[in-house]
Amino acid sequence: MIVIYDVLYGPIWCEDIPDWDFDEDGEAFVLVCRVWDADENKLIDDEVLFETLDEALEVIDHFREQKKPFLIIDDEDEEEEPYH
Repeated sequence: MIVIYDVLYGPIWCEDIPDWDFDEDGEAFVLVCRVWDADENKLIDDEVLFETLDEALEVIDHFREQKKPFLIIDDEDEEEEPYH
């Protein structure tokens, strides 16, 4: 699970980033976001990858309308403890 608290900049097309070593599994757009790092128990700035421009823009639009965190949950997260 990724908990996003703010979008700092983006979206950026991965191929426009010099020396970017991205997986070619479909993820193509990057947002630099303030996210919760559960291991460090603090907010950090990190890149979050999205498969489509629409998905990245959905996160940007979310923070234009409200300040609540945006949760990204994938299939692997089903076994993790819920976010508190």
